Amino acid sequence: MSFTFCFSSIAVITSLALVINYGLTTGGPVIMVWGWIVSCIFTLMIGASIAEICSVYPAAGSVYYWAGVLSHPDWAPINSFYCGWLNMIGNMACESSFAFGFAQVFSAIISLVNDGQVTLSDQKQVLIAIVTLIMWAIKNRLRLDQQGWYNNFSAIYQCISTIFLVTAIIICSSNVSSHEFVWTNYNNETGFESVIYVCMIGVLMSMYGMSGYESGATLAEETKNASHSAPRGIINSIILSSVIGFIFILGLLYSSQENIFKALNGVSQQSVINIIDVTFTDEFSNERNYFASVTLSVILMLNIFLAGFSHMTGTTRITYALARDNGLPKSEWMKQLNPRTSNPDRVLLVVLIIDSLLCTLPLLSTLAFTAITSIATIGYQLSYAIPIFLRVTQSRKTFKQSLDYNIGKYSVINSWVSFLWLIISSLVLFFPLRYDPQQGITAQNFNYTASVMLGALMIASIFWIFPLGNGARNYFRGPQDLRKYNGEEIII
Repeated sequence: MSFTFCFSSIAVITSLALVINYGLTTGGPVIMVWGWIVSCIFTLMIGASIAEICSVYPAAGSVYYWAGVLSHPDWAPINSFYCGWLNMIGNMACESSFAFGFAQVFSAIISLVNDGQVTLSDQKQVLIAIVTLIMWAIKNRLRLDQQGWYNNFSAIYQCISTIFLVTAIIICSSNVSSHEFVWTNYNNETGFESVIYVCMIGVLMSMYGMSGYESGATLAEETKNASHSAPRGIINSIILSSVIGFIFILGLLYSSQENIFKALNGVSQQSVINIIDVTFTDEFSNERNYFASVTLSVILMLNIFLAGFSHMTGTTRITYALARDNGLPKSEWMKQLNPRTSNPDRVLLVVLIIDSLLCTLPLLSTLAFTAITSIATIGYQLSYAIPIFLRVTQSRKTFKQSLDYNIGKYSVINSWVSFLWLIISSLVLFFPLRYDPQQGITAQNFNYTASVMLGALMIASIFWIFPLGNGARNYFRGPQDLRKYNGEEIII
């Protein structure tokens, strides 16, 4: 269950399909391909560090719990508090991006059917996204033991649909892009002249495509032989997602027929749908095979829909873990469980409301969707960085590697490299992503990532400090669970 849930939460095809536009304009094929390879290597290193911690502490709450248990007792509350908030923010933003991305693809299919003459407005897309979130929330009111089949189906569907999609567009494409185009072509439509800078911000596509892999630990306590299966679920899901994502990127680029302009400015506003459209359009008669192009587009859209279902489960669990330990405002109200299903329905409602609010950001700016993906990536990465950093600092002498999973003598150096990558790459995502040579940075191309992230952390900090004498710092003690690992009792 850990592997299928983790793989479904990463949802690599869903993630990549939603940011192909960004990749094509921010560096183009060369950054998409090589950026994916580099990012996946670092992701595997990060996953190895997280999996090692997970094997020792396979507890619900994952990074939130680890930040507490790996800290010095005096620092455990604040470390776990901010780690939990960051992971919660990342999960909610990722969910919102899936929902709005689903609406974007839905709109693109409508444009495809109507030869580009009909496009849903941003307001209608936001409405579709919120309705989608409501459907995901309804499913997540089921008991967890009733959802296992779904996660298995979702993982199998992602693998099969990806192979089918890539095979279909490559075989049916009348022209295939050259190797030189796929592996070396550089395209920059950001407004920035620096190649190095564009390469740095271009890696967002890859980092967003490979996030959420800690979710395999979220349900560790509900997994058999968790110390063994949970860490391997994390590693195996990263490896499989890396391979499938790589195949998907190559398939799209080889099928684009070296026509980046048409991919970006085709029948719809979604490059992945435009590439599918180009594949099934006769280059001489210009006749479209609507049935084939719409069928493949719907298969992709269903992929996004299924991914959001699984993802909301993980978001609800980490949010409930914080509420259970009084780490959120109104925790006493939020942590009440549904007596019939034992599900945190009130937490689910809060998650739904916040997700819906995030989905309204595209009404403010054309770059708002990119900002949502940046927020998700930063939230995830910083929440991974905290326990990894604590493992090699405050717990370096006390951390005992598990016999079920460890990376031996390379553990410390691997953790340091992972930590540095997480911090540096996260900082890059706060940088401006677009620049207008005439007007500079405007309200339409402004990167709202910093505003939203700092706003959320400011709310967390206010809750931590105020009201004086009654802020969370006066009663929050971190994860309150008592666990036994390797025969030792660990109490936070």
